[in-house]
This record gives sequence, C-alpha cells and structure tokens, in this order.
Amino acid sequence: MTLLTISAFLVAAVSFGIALLLLVVGLRTRRIHRQELREIASFIRDNLIPDYGVISTAVTATGSLQEEAGKWTSDTATGQIRKHLEAMLLSNTSFFGVWVALKPGTLREVSHGHHCPYLYREGEDILEMQLPNIEEEHFFILPQKSGHLELLEPFEYDLKGEQVLMTTMATPIFREGEILGVCGVDIRLRTTRKIFPNLLDLPPSTPLVIDPQNPGSTNLTEIRQSVYAAESNMREMLSSLKELLSSRTQLETNVEKTRAVTEYIAEAVTAMIEATETQGTDTREAVSAVEQMSRSIESLSSQIQDQSTMVEEASAAIEEMVANILSLQKLLASNAERFSELDQRSKTGNTMMQEVVTIVQEISSDSIALNEANGIIAALASQTNLLAMNAAIEAAHAGEFGQGFSVVAGEIRKLAENSATQAKTISGRLKSVRSKIGHCVDTSGKAQETILRLDELIQEVRNREQEINGAMSEQAAGSTEVTKALHHMVTITDEVSGASREMNEGRARMVEAIQSIDASTRALQERTGGISRQAAVLEETVTTVETVVNEIARTMYINGVA
Repeated sequence: MTLLTISAFLVAAVSFGIALLLLVVGLRTRRIHRQELREIASFIRDNLIPDYGVISTAVTATGSLQEEAGKWTSDTATGQIRKHLEAMLLSNTSFFGVWVALKPGTLREVSHGHHCPYLYREGEDILEMQLPNIEEEHFFILPQKSGHLELLEPFEYDLKGEQVLMTTMATPIFREGEILGVCGVDIRLRTTRKIFPNLLDLPPSTPLVIDPQNPGSTNLTEIRQSVYAAESNMREMLSSLKELLSSRTQLETNVEKTRAVTEYIAEAVTAMIEATETQGTDTREAVSAVEQMSRSIESLSSQIQDQSTMVEEASAAIEEMVANILSLQKLLASNAERFSELDQRSKTGNTMMQEVVTIVQEISSDSIALNEANGIIAALASQTNLLAMNAAIEAAHAGEFGQGFSVVAGEIRKLAENSATQAKTISGRLKSVRSKIGHCVDTSGKAQETILRLDELIQEVRNREQEINGAMSEQAAGSTEVTKALHHMVTITDEVSGASREMNEGRARMVEAIQSIDASTRALQERTGGISRQAAVLEETVTTVETVVNEIARTMYINGVA
C-alpha cells in the first residue's frame, strides 16, 4: 500500500465522517442551542475541516515571512532569498507555493524591474519562476492599499488541465515604515469555497482582511443556515449512510492495515536515519583522512623541493671539480714535457761523465794536460751545478710528486760543489795530481753511477705522473657521468614535484566531492526527518479516524440510525 493510497483512504474516511456528522447534526438540529452550535462549529473547524487548519498555518507562516523580509537590506543576495523560500516550502508540506514581490531598486543585485521569485511544488520537485506582470495582480495591489494581510477568497486554478481550488495569503513588507513589496503563501483547498475568519485559529491581534470584492461573512447564523439547508438532503443520505455503516468492518480492517503500514514506514525511516547518520560519520572521517593526506603531500612536496636544490648544488660542485681535474691534467701534461727534457739532459750528463772518465784516464797518461783537464772538470762541475739547480726548480714545480727528484737534485748539486772544490784543490795541488788521479777515476765512476740512478728515478717519476694523469682522466670521465646522472635526477625530481602538485589538486577535488556527499547526506537526513514527522502525523490521523468511526457508529446507534 503506497502513501498515495493511504492518503486517498484517509480522505475518504474523513469525508465519510463529515457526512455522518452532518446526519447527526440534522437529527439534532431542533434541540441545539446557540452555545452548542458554537461547539459544533469549533469541532468542525478543528477535526473535520482540515482546510481551516492549513489556512491558519499559512497565515502564521506569511506573518513570519513578512518579519524576515523586513530584515532584508539592499545588499541581501537573491540566492539567500531563494534559500529562505525553499526552506519554508520544505518545512510546510501542505503549502503549494511561496513568493516575494519586491519593488524596483530594493535589491542592489537586481538592476531594474521587480524581483518576484515564486517557488512551487511540481510532484516531488520544487521549481522556481518569476511572477509576470506583478503590478496588475490583485494579490500585489490589495495588501499595499490596506497595509494588512489579505486573505483572498478561494478561486479555481487550472493546474495541468485540472481545476483545483486555491487561496492566497498576501501581506505587505515594511522596512522603517516604507512598503518594499509584498510576500505571501498559496495553498490548495479540498472543499472550502467560502472562508469565515472567526473559524480561523489565530491570535486575536492578528490583522486580517478578507478580499473586499467578495467579503466573507463572520455571522454564525450562516453556519446554522448551511446546516438547515443540509437537512433537506438527510433522508436521501440516510440509506447511503446505512450502507456505509455496513462497511464499518472493512473500514476497521483498512485502518489496521494502514496502522501496520505506518509502523513499517516509521521503522524504515528510523533505519534510514541511522544509516544516514553512519554515512555522515564515515564521510566526516573520510574528509579528515583526506586532509591528513593533503598535509603529507605538502610535506613531501617541500622535501622534494629541498632535494632538488641539494642535487643542483651537488651537480654544480661536481662540475667545478671536473674543471679542476682538467686544469690539473694540463699541468701534468706540462710536467711531462719538462720530464722529457730532464731525461734528455740526464743522458747528456751521462755522456759527459763518460768523457770525464776518458779525460781522467788520459790525464793519467798525460800529466801535462792536467791543467786543461782540471779546467774541464771545473767547467763540468759548474754545468752539473746548473743542472742540479734546474732539477731542483723542476722538482719544486712538481710539488709532492717531485720530492724524490728534489733529493736527487740536491745530491747532484752537492756533487757539483764537491767537484768544484776538488778542481780547486787539484789546481792548488798540482804536485800531488798523479797520486790522486786514481782516486779521481774512482770518483768519476761513482758520479756516473749516480747519474744513471738519477736517470732511472726520472723515468720512474715520469711513469708515475703518467699513471696519475690516466687516473685523473678516468676520474674526469666518471665525474661527467655523475653529472649526467645528477641532471637526470633533477629532471625526475621535477616530474615527481609536478605529480605531487597534481595529487594535491586531486585531493582538493576529492575533498569537494566528499563535502558535497556530506551536504547531500545532511539534506537526506532533513528529508528523512520530515518523512518521520509525516509518518507520526499519519499515525495520529489513523488513530483519529478510528476514534471518529467508533464515535459516529455510537451516535448513529443512539439516534436510531443503525
């Protein structure tokens, strides 16, 4: 059984109750006094004519809307006004439409013309339109003239090809004593075609004006006349009412079914509320998790940026080191050339030393040429000293790699100085030359061995320098590869940083989506709460119908109808 079927059933039950009540009134009319008539009118108003309850609610809601609209300023947004009207329509399911008609210039956002949003129901949806030609409408003109709330007499309205009975509550909007426009509520009626203000459940101070072109009477005599007019049809209704009474059992069965359906709806709504609350909790937890992930992504992005800076600095340092290695390689190449020259001179020195030995041997056989030999030795000693000085200079240029060669150069210098001293001694001791020629030959041999050793050391140093040069070349090549790898790492870091930014943007979209889901969940909770309240109202209505049916049956029995 659907809610629409239940509603139709309830309407039929209420109509049945009204008909039976009119019958009872007809049977007892001649015995009713004025006070009893007022009590019956109140009973009709409160229990069997729901239109008056809806009208009273709409009048109260219109007053609340008037109070709220009076707080609006020129900076109030049209979207804010729409939200208020929509909330009002959602909280009052018996309303067909709510509207506001503001004069030109009231809102800064509306540059010209009236602002007349009208929100109304279309099935399960709420639609919006702008009221056209508002200055010509009766409900817009009357409240401004009277300065009070206007309740228009019921009128028929073509709603998608169906003639429905409606009425409108309209009241002026005041701000600092000035009328800014009109606001109101439209409702659908079931049967009421004439409104009696005294039957409305309103505070006595509520200002209310019935449409002056068709004013409704407030005299209770008209109620009595309506009851008398119904008496002529009572006999015809009597037989029909007996048939209706015979279906009481079926009606009670339907009421029980309706009660069961109502209880099922209430249980389902309760379960739905619990599910939406759980979903809301899960959604909020998801938002918290996404925000935590966002903070982690931001921290990772900062670390990636720091790493990128460090890699760039390391790359620059390695490039500088490669440049230093290349400079050192050039220096080693220059040293290699000098070592080649030193090697050549060492060989020359060795040859000259061999000549010295030959000369010494000739001196041994020819003492007359001793002075010339002594001069040659002195010259050779001077030249050797010069070579030693050059060798020392070259060793100083070679730095730590030339320390060994420096020692040898020092020894050579000492040997040259010793040779010079010996030459002087030979010059001074010509008389003892013969006895010391043998010693000179031995010394010359040792000098030759020393020169040969020096030549070997020079060659060894040269080989070591070539090895260092090769190692430097390999290191330069390796540093170049490291530099390329660092540049590649910088590129990858930039790509990771870009991916991190995209992840952050995706996180923002995810947060928006989850927040939208959370908003939808809250809206669903509000709708579910409304359904729960309607289910409670339906339960009360079923109980009321059951009570009315029993009371009608009892009354008919007392009056001899059953």
